[in-house]
Amino acid sequence: MGKSEFNPRKRKRLGRRIVIVLIAFWCIAFFVNRAVCRKAYTALLDGDLRRAERMTWLISFYEPVFFLNHRGMGRAGLRRAFRETDEQIKEARLKFAIETGGSIVSPPAGADGMVYFGNNADMLYKVRADTGGVVWRYRAGGDIEAKPLTADGKVFAAAHDGIHAVDDATGKRIWH
Repeated sequence: MGKSEFNPRKRKRLGRRIVIVLIAFWCIAFFVNRAVCRKAYTALLDGDLRRAERMTWLISFYEPVFFLNHRGMGRAGLRRAFRETDEQIKEARLKFAIETGGSIVSPPAGADGMVYFGNNADMLYKVRADTGGVVWRYRAGGDIEAKPLTADGKVFAAAHDGIHAVDDATGKRIWH
């Protein structure tokens, strides 16, 4: 047996190299996992649950400490959490959109299943909250940038040309 086989310095260097390679592998796997996690959550938020679930395989494959980071949930637990999140996102998804011809810069007002809002194209709207169906439109004499107010069967809107009182049922001007 030669001296080189039992040389403690060579063994130490080999041991250090192995440790460095393992640490480098773990670091690379950690950062790859973070990138894959971001893509999986983005896919989930974009409504693509199937893609997000497929990516969980990559997450658990690349992450050396998967069970530690996810508190022992495992792949099945993570997929279950993705499905629950997907159901919540679907419930909160956009129900309707309305073309108003101008920017809406004020918060909407809601009452009795209706939504009231104005825009910077001089229009006041009353729409159904469940479907987005426009009940009426009222043309004011200026941009409406404040939240409308509803009271006593009237809708009040502050526009650049003054305050407008509109009949809630018909959308006709009561006074200005």
